[in-house]
Amino acid sequence: MNGKPTLADTLQAVESAVASAPLADLPMVLGLLEKVKAMGWGRLITESPHGKKEPAKESALLTAAQVAERLNVPKSFVYEAARQHQLKPVRLGKKYVRFTEDEVTEYQCQYVA
Repeated sequence: MNGKPTLADTLQAVESAVASAPLADLPMVLGLLEKVKAMGWGRLITESPHGKKEPAKESALLTAAQVAERLNVPKSFVYEAARQHQLKPVRLGKKYVRFTEDEVTEYQCQYVA
């Protein structure tokens, strides 16, 4: 071995750290674990077993109202997140704004978890 810990070693260390962590730190720990879980599922869904990314699938564009419903927030929150570049919009002409499902999922993993 090259001295680098294996994934199994790292996960055992995380398990021990969670067992002994102060209760006040557990919400932060759980949030990070959910983020790691989402990253793992994302890789399982988008990569082939040989490490190559699957070709992108066409996804429907969502309106701000649909995104707001998914996030359980007001539509104005969605527009503000887009204005602050937290949620990347797809602009259709000068008037219309839409969002990809992938962008909404990434936003959820990054900001909501």
